[in-house]
Amino acid sequence: MNYYKKYIFLLFFLTFSTNLSSEIYFIDLEKILITSNVEKSLDNSIKNFKEKKLNELESQKKILLEKEKNLLNKKNVIEKNEYDDILNSLKIEVSDFNKKTNDFNVEINNLTNNYKNKFYKILQPILMKYAEDNNISHLVERKFVLIADNSFDITEEVTKIVDKKIKIEMFNE
Repeated sequence: MNYYKKYIFLLFFLTFSTNLSSEIYFIDLEKILITSNVEKSLDNSIKNFKEKKLNELESQKKILLEKEKNLLNKKNVIEKNEYDDILNSLKIEVSDFNKKTNDFNVEINNLTNNYKNKFYKILQPILMKYAEDNNISHLVERKFVLIADNSFDITEEVTKIVDKKIKIEMFNE
């Protein structure tokens, strides 16, 4: 009896695996994201925004360093109470600057993640239509595939479709 259970299980497993093997394809979503024309445009817009903010932060940093230098030069000239007050004020400004810098980093990370999430959300129906049109029942992300024949990789084909169908304007909605 136990022998028959093993036999049925093995038969079921082999039948199931051979039926799926021709219907399973894989795709490298990260590669599509990186190489698509939309990503290049988004990357440029993020880079421009980042440069502008970094320039602003850099000028604020120079001002703070100049204030610190001036304060150190006046240390022996002004009274201790006045020095301490100015120093405390400068510490508050530095703390505000550090908070702005951290907020900027969080903003850049959020912006990048939002673009990625929106990209994947827009990509989902494209992948579903592609799978339907090409009779693909299973699509697996490349990073989860250990060994596979490259003929089952549809990344390049989907990248071409993405470049045709996804426009930068879709990310401004």
